[in-house]
Amino acid sequence: MLYIRCNNCDKLNHFKTEYLTFCEHCGKKLRDNFPDWKQKHPGKSLENFKEQVCVTEDAKLADNTLVKKKKPAVSRKAIIITAGVIAGVAFIITMRIAGPMLIEKALDTVRNLSYFQEKWEKATYGKYGLSVETPGKCRETKVELPPEVQPMVEDFAIFEYIGIDGINVLVTTGKYRPESGGANITNAANGAISNIRMQAGVTNVDFSETPFGKSGVPGIRLDGSANENGKDQAFLVVICCKDLNLWQLTISYPVNSEKLKRDAERIVQSMSIDYNPNLKSL
Repeated sequence: MLYIRCNNCDKLNHFKTEYLTFCEHCGKKLRDNFPDWKQKHPGKSLENFKEQVCVTEDAKLADNTLVKKKKPAVSRKAIIITAGVIAGVAFIITMRIAGPMLIEKALDTVRNLSYFQEKWEKATYGKYGLSVETPGKCRETKVELPPEVQPMVEDFAIFEYIGIDGINVLVTTGKYRPESGGANITNAANGAISNIRMQAGVTNVDFSETPFGKSGVPGIRLDGSANENGKDQAFLVVICCKDLNLWQLTISYPVNSEKLKRDAERIVQSMSIDYNPNLKSL
């Protein structure tokens, strides 16, 4: 097993996922967390981080902390970053434009002649009233959240549209459990950006943020660009949060396409939320 030592309380944290950012003992941010380290060392990988920063079981034994004890409670600071992880997961997926998985999906779409008959349509996605108009129907895609985040999330769904013209759309809906502390706009936005920065092959991340709201639900809008494996991609992210719910729209497209830029804006402006705080997930 590998661990990260907290620079605040000097205790060790089991390194189960690259999303580990806050100490599970004192709740303060770990100086040696992978997202920040990756930003400082863009040419290095997760394996390099494990070799150069993480400590081994020997250090854990030296701390004499392997005695049987109850699992420590998750701190509030660690809980509240859940929104950031969900936002980051959606962000990462939509930026995989050059990846073989999306290329194969695009090829499957081309092979299916019915694709060319698809038209812009507005549909409701998930269980929490998020509606949006897209160039074609978004289809649900399964994504696993990090293990330490899963207990904090009551419901989570991502819907994906991949256009052969280069535009990619992800519609995300989620609801947290009450003990999570609820959705948080700032942490969600920070999570989206930090997670894209830590991805291999992604450089030159630049963005601006502005307040954004839909249907009385407050949110934030991120407009920016990044270079992924030599390809410049523009992105547009809208994140809305209220109480325990999070709604997110993530769009990416080639940075030099004015048409796709207009399409992205049309998608964002079509977004609406029919918020019902009493709705429970099935």
